Amino acid sequence: MTWTPCSFRNRNGRELRGLFFDPPPERPPFPLGVVYLPGFVLGYSAVHRLGLHVLDRFSQAGFPGLVFDHAGVGESEGDSLCGAHDELSRHVASGGMLADTIDALGYFGSARPVERMLLIGHCGGALTASYAGAVDTRVVGLALLSPPALEVGEPDAAMPEGAVNQRLRFYRTRLTSGRSWTNLMLGRTDYRTLAKTMLSKVRITVGGAPSLRLNPRLLEAVRTVSRRGRVLIIAGDHDEQIRELNEFMRAVTGQGVTYKILPDTSHGFVTDESMSLLTAELDAFVHAAASLEANR
Repeated sequence: MTWTPCSFRNRNGRELRGLFFDPPPERPPFPLGVVYLPGFVLGYSAVHRLGLHVLDRFSQAGFPGLVFDHAGVGESEGDSLCGAHDELSRHVASGGMLADTIDALGYFGSARPVERMLLIGHCGGALTASYAGAVDTRVVGLALLSPPALEVGEPDAAMPEGAVNQRLRFYRTRLTSGRSWTNLMLGRTDYRTLAKTMLSKVRITVGGAPSLRLNPRLLEAVRTVSRRGRVLIIAGDHDEQIRELNEFMRAVTGQGVTYKILPDTSHGFVTDESMSLLTAELDAFVHAAASLEANR
């Protein structure tokens, strides 16, 4: 795996740092670049690593690639993004990462022989990818990995039913763990999430599953990009929001969007088997997009 460090200034003058993945010298580059947007909200290091493998694979096939840190993230300048998971989720879902992403696409197009772009985003990065694709016409394809389909609510809003059940299964596995009980007593447990899970379960049991509020901005962005190119949405059958994502797909039926559910796969695509399935889907997506562009 090889890459070239790069840096550029965003519209606010902050230095953003990233990595270029260039095709080998013997491989003429396609004028179609791939940008990976990690879902750092759910674990920056792990999902960033997923992106490195994806971009390395496509650069070897001739597609220039870019991954970068938004302001306040990783190696880039800016006040560190911090706070509870819900706060960061609302920041991303409201488009807080969009301006830096548009600036990065402009830099990519000026620094490399790239005329069109494919954006691959995971989780929160999938939201940002869709928002960017909707406003930048150079984007001719989106691959959205486990995108959060629901509109992000207030901090006290009930959790989705699938997320509640998955967390309860996790908590049950810890009932016999002495270390987990010690962490609970010493204040090392995420009490807020624990309490929200229990309260949401009570609400669901008493009043039924909450009505789904799909993210309208994501819906419109997917429809916009699908009218000019290709959109692929991938999720695992073990994803805690699979029910919500299935409902989202019913809302975009007929919009030229492909939906793939990978078996025995969680939100993070963390096993060798799930990575192999994911790679196969992305390979087909990128090469089909390249063929379409070549025939324009």
